Amino acid sequence: MTFAERYLEALADLALPRPVLVDVRRSSFQVEQQRREREYAARRTEELVGWYLMLLWRFAGTDDEPLLDRLAGHAALGGLPHRYFRARLARTRGDLETARRLVQEVL
Repeated sequence: MTFAERYLEALADLALPRPVLVDVRRSSFQVEQQRREREYAARRTEELVGWYLMLLWRFAGTDDEPLLDRLAGHAALGGLPHRYFRARLARTRGDLETARRLVQEVL
């Protein structure tokens, strides 16, 4: 079993709904904490895109390419990095119409 396969198995355990947060008055500490969380989320997004692209470059055109399909359709994944990955996967496979549509969703 490869690292990518273990990664996909771990994602299956993470497919949980997000908690609902109630907005209350915020202290300066809370405002700073939210700023840090936004910065962390931005870094995480960049890292996820890099991870997805590394997997794409590694597995596209190989016997392990089905791992890319599993990643592209995984229920635990979503958001802009995942859509971008799906667009790049579609482009790699020559499906330019799907790639364009997904890139437009990301923008």
